[in-house]
Amino acid sequence: MIDSKLIKISQFGKSNWDRFSAIYSPSLNYSSFYLDYLTITYDVVNLSQVVLINETPVGLVPVFLQVSNLLSSGSLPPAPVPYRIPIAESAKFEWSKLNTLLVGHSFEKSSWITDWSGIFPHARQSLEFSNLVLNLKEFDELKYQSISRNHKRTILKSISMGQVTLIIDSSSTKEDQDYYFSQYRSAHQVAAGRQTRNNQSFNHMLEGIRNGNAKLFVALNERRLLSFLYCDFNRQFARGWSQANRSDLQPGEFPRAQLEFDAIVHFKKMGINAYHIGTRVLDPSNLTEKEKNINEFKLKFHPTEIKASMIKFGD
Repeated sequence: MIDSKLIKISQFGKSNWDRFSAIYSPSLNYSSFYLDYLTITYDVVNLSQVVLINETPVGLVPVFLQVSNLLSSGSLPPAPVPYRIPIAESAKFEWSKLNTLLVGHSFEKSSWITDWSGIFPHARQSLEFSNLVLNLKEFDELKYQSISRNHKRTILKSISMGQVTLIIDSSSTKEDQDYYFSQYRSAHQVAAGRQTRNNQSFNHMLEGIRNGNAKLFVALNERRLLSFLYCDFNRQFARGWSQANRSDLQPGEFPRAQLEFDAIVHFKKMGINAYHIGTRVLDPSNLTEKEKNINEFKLKFHPTEIKASMIKFGD
């Protein structure tokens, strides 16, 4: 007899969750570090589950319930995710329970899941977008052939102007970690016009640098700070999470192209296979001019586009 059930992430354990998710999916959206970030940053309840068949884990379900009744919406992680492992017929009863829970909510799904009707009969598509991912095994950092000519010109100009990249990570001194992260946070707030997240959220990001879940890339010209790029990573996947330029850049300074390029090269040298440079909404009609420019910047790295969708449950 096959026994199937769902258990909470708290019962399964964060270390077990990370070990299992790293085996079956490179996505950083499923790391316990990022899940903790979401619970700290947003008014959400972590309902994440593990699917067990005969006590063996066969799937992870990162699920967050917001006060606004949105589930894993916007920047929240995709859910549910069976990680390409076929769900046994005997497990459908448990998935039907989850489907009942999800009716009336939204979440993001990975495009490789094609047949939702058997698992979630109430699901329907409401928004399409692409994840932009670079295959670092094929990324050519020497001849710049993996990026657009415009990015190549911008990078070479930045280098000629003396721009260099400093990496702040778990091996850096606490003083450097504190100083450069505070400078990133200040630049982020100025660029956004306000503090976009609570203090605990930023403190968690700093802890990510200290404990080896993240790195902060800093663009400098001599000692003058130019730009910051915060990236999280695991053994096979890295992501450009948050970027901010200083507000006092001089004419002709466009530091982000070289900064992101240096981060990509750094992760490739670490042996990481893929770099997630961001997302692109496929219908640009509601995007601001700034958001369109950011999309164009990302596409000039020639990433692979992996389609995904926002799914709505219920009417």
